[in-house]
Amino acid sequence: NWQTTADTYRSAYDAVLAGEQACTTDLLKFYATHPDEIYNEPLQRERVRWLASKATGRILEIGPANGYVVQFCHGHEAVDIYRERLDVARALRPGIAFNYGNVVCGLPYGDQSFDTVMSPEIFEHVEWEMAVTALKECMRVGKRVLITIPNADKPNYNPDLVHNPEHRWLVTRQLVDAWLAAAGAVDYEMDCSRDLDFYLLDINSTSKTPSRRVTERAAALPHFEVTPGPQLTVAFDASSLVEETLLQTESARYFVELLNHLRDAR
Repeated sequence: NWQTTADTYRSAYDAVLAGEQACTTDLLKFYATHPDEIYNEPLQRERVRWLASKATGRILEIGPANGYVVQFCHGHEAVDIYRERLDVARALRPGIAFNYGNVVCGLPYGDQSFDTVMSPEIFEHVEWEMAVTALKECMRVGKRVLITIPNADKPNYNPDLVHNPEHRWLVTRQLVDAWLAAAGAVDYEMDCSRDLDFYLLDINSTSKTPSRRVTERAAALPHFEVTPGPQLTVAFDASSLVEETLLQTESARYFVELLNHLRDAR
């Protein structure tokens, strides 16, 4: 109920305040974007348990938010590009090393430093080409890479998962296959969650022998292909985007950002 949620937020805030402050940002805001309660949702609970059942040895997570997943999976380290979230994670999970790092630019670890690298719900947040670079880096650092990613091939898919305005590409089987191939992944298993909301990928980074396994559940999904069409010209009245009342809305800011990327759309 609301009281339990409020108490959880307050406890997280108190834990942050009790520690050394690395910045002056309102850290409670960053906990609120990813509170532990979201992992009580069935679709979230299933993917986290899948990660926990697969992750072994020394474990690194990419993009840990508040640190719930890496702790649940008995992980050891995590990296994120959001320093504010790292501060919250450090306060809540002091037994785990939370470090600043950008998987696209390169991680501060040697080759195969970890037995398992987990990257849940991360790759769709960067451009497809950047996702290729990021996956290569995960495969360099980890002997095994575990990935969960929203599934746009699911009939009547969940729009809250697939149409997030922060997502940079539509996760279809066609693009996932091309992504894995471009990153050099040759030994992996592709599965789906029971309700088909997520693709679940288990990659053996050390193997050079092709072994691509697709479970019956994933193979049964209807797949659609995205092919280049004719050149598209878009025109709109930009003056409508300069009004303060409109620009104050978060959806408008996302719209402006997406328009800036429109020239790169395929």
